[in-house]
Amino acid sequence: MTEHRVAFDVPDHDLAAFQRAARLLLSHRLLASRQPGLDELQAVRRWLPQLQRDLEALAGYRLEQPTAEVLRLIGPPDRLDPTQGLESASQRPFDGRRYAYVCLALAVLGRSGLQIVLTELVERAASLAAEIPGLGLHTDDHLHRAAFVDAMAWLERMGALVVADGSTAAWQRDPATGEALFDVDRDVCRQLFLPPRLLQRLSSTRALFAELDPAGRDARRAFVRRRLVRSLLERPVVYYDDLTTAERAYARNESRALAEDVERLTGCRVERRAEGLALIDTTGAFSDRRFPGSGSVMQAALLITERMATAADRREDARRPHTMDDHEERVVRLDRARPPTVGDGTLETNDRGAPDATEPEESDLGDEKRLPFFSDGWIASTVQRIVSEHERAFAASFRADPDLLTREAVDALMSFDLVRPVPGGCVALPALARFRRVRVRVVARPRGGSS
Repeated sequence: MTEHRVAFDVPDHDLAAFQRAARLLLSHRLLASRQPGLDELQAVRRWLPQLQRDLEALAGYRLEQPTAEVLRLIGPPDRLDPTQGLESASQRPFDGRRYAYVCLALAVLGRSGLQIVLTELVERAASLAAEIPGLGLHTDDHLHRAAFVDAMAWLERMGALVVADGSTAAWQRDPATGEALFDVDRDVCRQLFLPPRLLQRLSSTRALFAELDPAGRDARRAFVRRRLVRSLLERPVVYYDDLTTAERAYARNESRALAEDVERLTGCRVERRAEGLALIDTTGAFSDRRFPGSGSVMQAALLITERMATAADRREDARRPHTMDDHEERVVRLDRARPPTVGDGTLETNDRGAPDATEPEESDLGDEKRLPFFSDGWIASTVQRIVSEHERAFAASFRADPDLLTREAVDALMSFDLVRPVPGGCVALPALARFRRVRVRVVARPRGGSS
């Protein structure tokens, strides 16, 4: 079988422009004239046919243009990944309430006109929230207002809403006097919630991942290759120990050709190590999150990383958790929490015992590879020392609550695949070793800094 050649029709002098378009598409996934902007949208539209062919063949992505002003990249979900959730403007992970408010707001906006005032949006969302046990949306509750404003801010960042007048911050301070007027991009709103299958017809969370494992050697090889490419594009590090036997064999034997295709598509460099693969963003524009980074949380995370790397050889080991172990646990937890009215069993799933393409083979789950273990107590005391030694480097809120700084710093390390949680603490993953002999320069915050 002849494999697809990436950017086959792109002249060498245009390759950089094509790769920039691919990075824009892969980093934003949803592009509109307002967000990230008309220039970016036109840069991608120029290469639309070539990108559609390459992304489908290389990664199994589907690139759609529902309107002239919107592009959407859709890929099959491979697993539940807690590091890919929504975040506030200050990079705080969304909780369940914020996710619920996003969904309720989209339900309201789907039936609104081209403009809506914030108080009307809140009133209609609150009416829907009142029907959900334990949720509610009460404007006299500061925590509810803060959560709703975070949801609105995310919709603004996605281009679904544009503030035409007023301020959400003013409403958050005083809902009796604060107001905002939004322009609504209905095309973007329609694209923000597109599950791979109708949720009302699912009988199990697992059905979201029911991608059929193809028959035939060539088809199976292409299937495995597309899953590997998606992992490389979507995850900070692809560890061989997290892969199935077939994926690991392909990654080890065909990594050079796979890396060449991904590099030609993105303009980034694929780093191949004994432990796995990583896509290194040498352009500085492929992701809005970088490590090391700025801010209190990222400074603390880097300092924790440096101390973990130095102490790794002296730590006792713990079993290395497989990413599919976590995936399976989350599937079970979601199904237990699923309301009994959701799913009428009309959609056939692979719950009858057929192999799921996302499940690792038993030999993978039995891998007892062990890695350096750091207890919750060790991490907490390390952060306490870091805050004491570099007090001026951290915001006042974190100096007053080191436990909050610890949680957010560890979450940041997890999102970059440097550590993985285990009962009682976390284990250091191989990529953390590259920080073993780094020189960390801590930047003091300006007087009065608050974030």
